Amino acid sequence: MHCGNWSSAFVCVAAAGLLSSLDCGAAADPTTPADSTTPADPGGSAAEPEVFFVRRIAPLLAARCGACHGPDAAAIAGGLSLATRAAALRGGESGAAAIVPGDAAASPLLRAVRRDDADVSAMPPKESERLSPREIGWLREWIAAGAAWPGAERVAAIRSAHEAAWAGEDGVTVATSGGLSPDWDARRYDPAALWAYRPVVKPAVPATGHAHPIDAFVEAKLKEKSLAFNPPAEPRLLLRRMALDVTGLFPDEETSRQFLQDAGAEGSDASHVDGAVAALADRLLDSPHFGERWARDLIIIAAAMRLAALTREAASAAVGPERGTKRSPRKDQLVTQLHEWLRPNLEKSVKLGDAASRFHKSPRQLIR
Repeated sequence: MHCGNWSSAFVCVAAAGLLSSLDCGAAADPTTPADSTTPADPGGSAAEPEVFFVRRIAPLLAARCGACHGPDAAAIAGGLSLATRAAALRGGESGAAAIVPGDAAASPLLRAVRRDDADVSAMPPKESERLSPREIGWLREWIAAGAAWPGAERVAAIRSAHEAAWAGEDGVTVATSGGLSPDWDARRYDPAALWAYRPVVKPAVPATGHAHPIDAFVEAKLKEKSLAFNPPAEPRLLLRRMALDVTGLFPDEETSRQFLQDAGAEGSDASHVDGAVAALADRLLDSPHFGERWARDLIIIAAAMRLAALTREAASAAVGPERGTKRSPRKDQLVTQLHEWLRPNLEKSVKLGDAASRFHKSPRQLIR
């Protein structure tokens, strides 16, 4: 069944979900720093160790390690500072140097960012902040070449000489309300990954011959993956699918009769019943069961939150000198409220497990 000249919100929502599920190349995480894809890094290869450090290693250390191992002595974790070469060679509380110049495999820093060594804590701690294979390669290359680490004046000179060229290759900066440090605010991002900052642009509809643009976009994505539309569903099956999806109920007798009559008037070909489908969609969306179907999960969540709040209040009221010796009036009051609230809402509350499964969370996670 193709969309045809559908005007209902149901069609748009369903097709949007299909489009997103077909798009295996999901939008890049806008918090991920840009990863230059240029074949060569002008002036930034290990053949020029100091330039390579300024371009690749210094920004990497500042962005991924600076918050806990940067120049702020009060924020240093584990006694390890990576603010200078001397500090990195001195190491932290373990007494081992973070880097072993010329021997990348023996360097704890590289072993930590690789996250595959049981004897070394994975760094950065957050899985979402893990270094990409390319970034790990930069560290390996830098350490193997001797871990060059020029002084501040030399770093400034190198950056000044190459800044214009690097800015175009390494991405753009984004205005923030203030990061952990100036280095954090200066992080660069791939413009293509900053989808939330790009203006909304109406895309050109693919030329596929379909009357409705949603069909055209869906078919274009299918063709990219060497797939095709499923055969059109016969009217009775389509009626059942739409009713269950929109209202959560089987179609009633009158709705079934009207749709089958409309579909029959359009012809026996299941691919040409667009008018009947549009009318059915409007009829289902006008049904009060449509609102009940989609409000159900919100009602269950609201009920669970209310239950959790009352339970926590009761637990808090039990804490005090009287705990274990006598009942608290406040606790009795809350228990009474909880009982009075549970009775009329019991049917909603027992559905908490169902709601949790829908959201792929445990009931405890759902009510927090």
